[in-house]
Amino acid sequence: MAISRILFAAAIAVAASQAVTLARPAVASASALADGMYRFDFDGSKQTVDGVPKPTGAHSTVIAMRSACPPAGCVATAWDTSIGPTWLQPPEEGALVFRENRDQWVATRWKMFTCNNSMKQGTETLSFQVRPDGSFVGVSTQLEAPCAPIVIPFVATRVGDISPDVQVADPNSA
Repeated sequence: MAISRILFAAAIAVAASQAVTLARPAVASASALADGMYRFDFDGSKQTVDGVPKPTGAHSTVIAMRSACPPAGCVATAWDTSIGPTWLQPPEEGALVFRENRDQWVATRWKMFTCNNSMKQGTETLSFQVRPDGSFVGVSTQLEAPCAPIVIPFVATRVGDISPDVQVADPNSA
């Protein structure tokens, strides 16, 4: 009986510690990302569709990013320069807002995709971690119903300062 009570108490302690961990608010990382233009290189050779390898060609895009770490947590606003300066309908396809939680940066945006030979609106989630050299490593997850999810890994490298003709929202107001 004593062993049962000890095991029960241990199980309660483990469950309580996990609940406390889950309830703990996200904290800002030590520093914001370096503002600038980042080239995202997508490795199509490692693409999966619905979890099954389906290699395709590699492609790149340049994304302008600004970031800040206010008390509520780190945030980076970004603009995908391959989209162009404006999108006719909200939400703007080129706009991204990354939020950092436990060293993982994540943003989701609306995006147009080809699905079953027609254009469909879906979502793309970009998630990455920052390497010690300041580059990013992550994945793009594309969802557009009724087609299967597409996952493509990427690395991103800072390639320069934000171009004066690219407007990126203030991360402190995101």
